[in-house]
Amino acid sequence: MKPPLCSGHTKWLLRIVFAAAVLVTLLALVVAVENYRAKRAWLACKQESEAKGENLDWESVLPKAVPDDGNFLATPVLAGCFGFAPGPNGTRQDLGDTNACAQLASRFSWAGGLPSPGNWRSGKARPFAESLAEWQSEIRSTNSTAHGESLAALRARPAGSPTDDLRFLLAQSKAVLDEIRVAARRPYAQIKITSPPKVDIREVVGGPLLSQLATLSSPLFVLRASCWMELAGGNPEAACADIMTMLKLSDAAGSQPLLIALLVKISMIDLAADSLWLGLTEHRWKDAQLARFEERLSQINVVADYERCIRGERAFSLATLGAYPERASWRSVRFWPRAMTYRNQINLVRAYQAFFLDRIDPEGPAIRLPNPATEPPEVSRFRARSLYNLFVPAVLPAIEKTMGKIAYSQATISLARVACALERYRLINNRYPEKLADLASGFLARIPSDPVTGEPLKYRLNAADQYTLYSVGLDGEDDGGQTSDKRTIKDRLDWVWQSRATEAAR
Repeated sequence: MKPPLCSGHTKWLLRIVFAAAVLVTLLALVVAVENYRAKRAWLACKQESEAKGENLDWESVLPKAVPDDGNFLATPVLAGCFGFAPGPNGTRQDLGDTNACAQLASRFSWAGGLPSPGNWRSGKARPFAESLAEWQSEIRSTNSTAHGESLAALRARPAGSPTDDLRFLLAQSKAVLDEIRVAARRPYAQIKITSPPKVDIREVVGGPLLSQLATLSSPLFVLRASCWMELAGGNPEAACADIMTMLKLSDAAGSQPLLIALLVKISMIDLAADSLWLGLTEHRWKDAQLARFEERLSQINVVADYERCIRGERAFSLATLGAYPERASWRSVRFWPRAMTYRNQINLVRAYQAFFLDRIDPEGPAIRLPNPATEPPEVSRFRARSLYNLFVPAVLPAIEKTMGKIAYSQATISLARVACALERYRLINNRYPEKLADLASGFLARIPSDPVTGEPLKYRLNAADQYTLYSVGLDGEDDGGQTSDKRTIKDRLDWVWQSRATEAAR
């Protein structure tokens, strides 16, 4: 008798293998179909965006290169830090020299610890000499060598007055500061972080941008100290030049379409606004300087910058996700099913549009802040995590928090512009106006609006020589010009620009 061709166990094994092959084939077919459908949906999403004038490529958001001879950062003292100086072989380096950045930052590091005599947010100021005395005590008592040669030279001198010590340190940096001030008159201020037309997205992440931003901040603090000294010494024209240079540094910081760069820019603007406010509280500025401040501030639109950066972050995120696989910096996405990548890209594009771009009005300029309680379902769905929506919930909360900072910075600029016009009015009329509309004749062609509500800024004349000017703040509610000492923006009630320091601080 012949044995059976196969045993019962073998038959079951063959059946299992066959069933597994069928399942794998069906799964592969499902994945292939879903990949095809997702790819078509992604291409349709791109076409829809392009029809609205939105280009999703990273290269499309990069600013056009400006001539070196017109670029503020190409001046010799800064050139090495920002990639404009010749390299060892005589050719220009594409990226900045981080060693040059560290050297420049070290030269100016002493100024970062100089206490401020006041700021517009608190509306309080104290005598500059008091701030200097506190600073002098600290820098002469420490043995740290972290603050460069200038501070070491100061400690080698016999102790003089706080003002003498600060003058000595400023004199050590005079040649460098003078060059930076002259270069600030150039028409452009642009950091370069890439070399078009080929852009490696990893270069943006791991390149020297953060070092360059830190380098830009270091001369800012020295210029701030110089501005205070010039104001205290009765030289408002030199103080005005320092503030203008601070604003040029902020232009350079915000020249690339990334939020980290814009956040550095708005912090610089805030420091410049503090120095402007200090001069206003003591009526130090003259009409010509106030007119220059107002004109310069009118050229800054942080909301428009934010719109540009949101497009940049969107393009950066798409590249990270693998919209352009050869440039994907998140390597794990290369092993995802393509349908998963395409769907995440689609959700990312639509979420950036719904959460940010649809809420930005650069013409206002205004920004409609998010309110999860009244958020429509088609928008709130992007907050839920799924295989097709992994990236958006990861990046959304952090970017959402920046919206309040942008509104606050734009309010700072608008309040400072109006404050300059109010002071010009006072210089001519020996009093502040009854209402902001009185500035329309010869001082402000258009009164800036509150970036939170889009309505006029709030103004109240308290006395002939004192007023309260404010934005309603993040909650959008008018608290009558009340503010608080809390540090967070959201807890400050109204954002108030006081016309002078409070009596308690005098």
